[in-house]
Amino acid sequence: MNILKLILFFTFLIPIQSFSEVVRLSDSTGNVVDKLSAIPVNSHILVTTAKEGVGGNLLLQSWRVDDDGSMTERDSIAAGAVTAIDTVLVSPGKIVSAVRQNDSNLKVIAWSVGSGGAIDRLGSESAGNVSALAVSRYANDKFVIAAKDGAGELKLISWQIRADGSVIRLGSSSAGAIKDVKLEYVGADRVVTGVKMMNDKLKLILWRVAENGSIERLADSGDQAGEIGDVDLRAVSPQFLVSAISEKANENLKLITWDVSNTNIKRLASVAAGSVSGLSIFSKNQGNFADLYTAVKTKDKSALSLILWSFNGDDYFHKTTDKVFLDRITSTSAGQIGLVDVSYMYDKDVIVTVVKDSQGFMKLISWRYIPPPPAE
Repeated sequence: MNILKLILFFTFLIPIQSFSEVVRLSDSTGNVVDKLSAIPVNSHILVTTAKEGVGGNLLLQSWRVDDDGSMTERDSIAAGAVTAIDTVLVSPGKIVSAVRQNDSNLKVIAWSVGSGGAIDRLGSESAGNVSALAVSRYANDKFVIAAKDGAGELKLISWQIRADGSVIRLGSSSAGAIKDVKLEYVGADRVVTGVKMMNDKLKLILWRVAENGSIERLADSGDQAGEIGDVDLRAVSPQFLVSAISEKANENLKLITWDVSNTNIKRLASVAAGSVSGLSIFSKNQGNFADLYTAVKTKDKSALSLILWSFNGDDYFHKTTDKVFLDRITSTSAGQIGLVDVSYMYDKDVIVTVVKDSQGFMKLISWRYIPPPPAE
């Protein structure tokens, strides 16, 4: 047998390994920023909200995202000075920004976003002093803001955008003292707050928001999670939720899956990665048990790391508690950053990370996951 025949013989004996990757598609740069966030508004428009680095004003920009991942700014609009921001899509073509103004008061601003990206300001309303804040939709044109109020306690306020664009306050509810809060809609008029308690431990609290805006506390996770730094939340079905945290002890990224019912929040499995100093989580699509992306700022190099996680198990739509766990599929990285958020353009199959780069500018980077070829 000659050398060529030997090579061919052993080549067929060696299995071909499946290979997947996240590829970088395109970049686009915005203004100097301090705070930032990003949300998809329709199949091709992404809206970023940021605190401008010069002047500290709230700045909204709309971006067209094309199939090849290229991004083009379509419109921008500014408002007054802010120190904290969160934004959510509350109904088709309408978004809400919850901001902390320089006087520490909460302000709620509604915006309309046209199909081409034109942004127009609608109504606004104010409330009392807040520090940390988060906002989530719970029904069309209705949303909830969770905040650390002036007394240092968790407060939830429900709101509605009326047909004329004005914003009205509906109901509220309070809980104990907290350090920080995130908020996520989990379906059936329910939202979950992920709070960093005064002892630095994570607690999840489930709330129901009625049609009239009244807010009822249903269940919480008790003492099932440890001390944390940062936290973000993503619902993957009406029953299951994932919390992304940085552990206080070692600053490692950890994803925890939770079983959420109206009477109990039960911790299931968890998976960890390296140390981080900032994080964001977003689902790859809107179906049950969608793959998840985490965008993090690594602790050692202050670099962007984008990680894809996938649920494992035999049946993605009828999970049993012993099957709800995540596997790390692939990851990629980019240069040094200060802040990070991640979003996903569902119809384009394009991931968009929005970061504050090493020069202080907002940078949008688009990515696409290339799955391994199907097994023969």
